[in-house]
Amino acid sequence: MAVTQNPHIGRSKNAFATAVFTTWKGRNVMKGKPISVHNPDTPAQKKQRSAFGATVQLWTRELSGHKRGFNSYASRMTEVNAFVQNNINSSVSANPAGDIITDFNKLVLAEGPLPQAVGLNATIVSGVITIDFDGDPDTYLPNQSASDQLSVAVIVQQASGAFTVSNYIDAAKREDENYVVPGTFLTPVGGNVYVVPYFWSNVHRIASDSTVFEF
Repeated sequence: MAVTQNPHIGRSKNAFATAVFTTWKGRNVMKGKPISVHNPDTPAQKKQRSAFGATVQLWTRELSGHKRGFNSYASRMTEVNAFVQNNINSSVSANPAGDIITDFNKLVLAEGPLPQAVGLNATIVSGVITIDFDGDPDTYLPNQSASDQLSVAVIVQQASGAFTVSNYIDAAKREDENYVVPGTFLTPVGGNVYVVPYFWSNVHRIASDSTVFEF
């Protein structure tokens, strides 16, 4: 049931027949409902829906430990929506046949105002991954502190496109200056290893932009 005092100046809400009473920028307005909804199942729509679904799956099934990486978006959208917005059609897309294509070299696991670590680098020697960064307090940028936490995702991708993800949350502090990832990761034939680190500030509750190292 619609509630209205006057469609021009009075209080109004809900709907009546094909009219919808609502407010827009503090004003009472009346809108008409569409008679029909046109939603053709075109190849382009199928492609976009597949890409969207794959992006959400990537978050919920493989990368759920990185919700802090999009905490800066919390006042405007959920962390999941921020992840999808940053990755759909960029790191995750679909070809005209509907096949999902994941480009981990463009993957964004975190985006925020915290400056990334100075001198950040990742290396693989005999399958052992080491992440180095400058922990000297004299070189800290605004908002950086010794207690900032390092998070890392290690993605091993097979030639078939299948992949596994290992998450290391709060792996090290900025003052530690390096982190050796547990275990041995060998680049598969025809595949790649991607190391994606970012920092999280416990003090300011913000993250740095993630960086992708490809091997």
